[in-house]
Amino acid sequence: EAGFDFTKLNATGKALPKTAQDHACVKDNVTGLIWEVKIDSGTRSKNKKYKWGGLTAIGKDHNSKEGEYYEDWNELVSYANDTDNANTTGGALCGFSDWRVPDLEELSSIVHLGGVEPTIEQNYFPNTQSDWYWSSSPYATDPSKAWRLNFGDGNDDLAGTGSHHVRLVRGIQLFSHS
Repeated sequence: EAGFDFTKLNATGKALPKTAQDHACVKDNVTGLIWEVKIDSGTRSKNKKYKWGGLTAIGKDHNSKEGEYYEDWNELVSYANDTDNANTTGGALCGFSDWRVPDLEELSSIVHLGGVEPTIEQNYFPNTQSDWYWSSSPYATDPSKAWRLNFGDGNDDLAGTGSHHVRLVRGIQLFSHS
């Protein structure tokens, strides 16, 4: 737990006590990022999987993009950002409308390598699968692949095909992609 400092947030973005069981987001007080918490069913279901490359994927809108970009996770990103979404208490998820898929470094920042499966603070991130999660980061030397992270063991890897989970984040992007 050393190095982690999280705050649970309700569906409108208000801070909750750490003992709260029903929270929609988690603020990382070290990085300032706010993370989506997966739920049992619906658009933000813990079981949903996506092909890589939808909205907010790095390079997706570049004029000379290479590789395959799918639209699978667009529904999740749009749903979280929808300010007219009645399912998120009358507004966008936790009161923010700038949700995106994190890059690999951001996703890695919440891995708890000293924990058990899943390798994440389970009190703050319930419903996390011990499985692969996409990052928004394509592989620079082979645009047919992208980076993913496994919350089963905390390792990252490249993949070109297949469907994996996605956990959304919001806040200032921590790392430069120039």
